[in-house]
Amino acid sequence: RNGQGQRRRHRCEHQSLRQQGREQARASGTDGRTQRQFTAALAEQREWLAARSGAWTTLVAVDDGVHIMANCHFEGAVTRKGVRAGPFARLRPGTHLWPKVKIGNFVEVKNSLLHEGVKANHLAYIGDAEIGAGTNFSCGAITVNYDGFDKHKTIVGENAMIGSNVSLVAPVTIGHGAFIAAGSTITKDVAPDA
Repeated sequence: RNGQGQRRRHRCEHQSLRQQGREQARASGTDGRTQRQFTAALAEQREWLAARSGAWTTLVAVDDGVHIMANCHFEGAVTRKGVRAGPFARLRPGTHLWPKVKIGNFVEVKNSLLHEGVKANHLAYIGDAEIGAGTNFSCGAITVNYDGFDKHKTIVGENAMIGSNVSLVAPVTIGHGAFIAAGSTITKDVAPDA
């Protein structure tokens, strides 16, 4: 009987020590998880999300309030609050989407910064670019960033309108408020409000 009581007391002491450890961890903000446990939990959440939405992500940062639709592929991208992506959107390494950016179906973004409120609703390619706030990047518009030897940057100012099927041949700068007509191929800089 003594041995049984001693084991019970030892078990209770062990449980209270474990409880104290949890409380200390909560107070310090770690919640008792090691980095390895946290990483494993994060990987499990990604798998769960991918299994249910058809989205595939790796090494991404996604803020609260981001809406990711089905069949998206994110890799090395950062998305801020209020971003809407997909379905079938692809964000490649180096992509930074500021708040309220909308990336629609069959839009690919690579190594680009899209400022607040940029819209690329469907069938577009934005590579090696910086797109100013409030700009509309229409259907079929692309940045032609590779000349066969080097990659070049495209810069588009704020509140510009890039029409359907426009090719912006980099290196090129489009000014604030510029309107690029549908079907244009732009090889030279465009002045603001042009």
